[in-house]
Amino acid sequence: STKAFTSQLVAGATWSHKYSDEDSFTLGAEYFYNSLGYDRSTVYPFLLLGAPRLDGTQQDPAAYRSLYLGRHYAAASLTVPRPGSWNDLTVDLTTLANLSDRSWLTRLDCAVLALTYLTVEAWAGVHYGQRGGELRLALPTDLANLVEAAYGASTYPTGAPVVDVGVALRMAL
Repeated sequence: STKAFTSQLVAGATWSHKYSDEDSFTLGAEYFYNSLGYDRSTVYPFLLLGAPRLDGTQQDPAAYRSLYLGRHYAAASLTVPRPGSWNDLTVDLTTLANLSDRSWLTRLDCAVLALTYLTVEAWAGVHYGQRGGELRLALPTDLANLVEAAYGASTYPTGAPVVDVGVALRMAL
């Protein structure tokens, strides 16, 4: 058997700034190159559905690997822990981009220490950029109709996500 080598590269940087005696923020940026990734999103539905390969063999069900589909990724973040007199709050603003398919996700996370052992987290994310890209995934309507005809009900989204919201409780035991 022949072993193939692949290349992946990650480069990142952070910078923190103290803007008062007790307060600071951190900016971060990161780039990820994945030689196994795709340059276009047109193949994503087939990876997601496990479509057969051209040689007739069944597609690997793990072929759709989120955050490894694109060839080029970038991320930027801003973290503000304990701003001002709000010493139990942490705020994170993060943007992730699949530069290969031009899809983006920006998310705002807030975490509040409610009790010594309980943290309440809330977030909202916005998906934008190329419809059908990894971070704004949607099957083309004609492909979703084909899946529904072949397998019964389709469970794959045809509408691209726009906003995600959520709340979580985290306990430290």
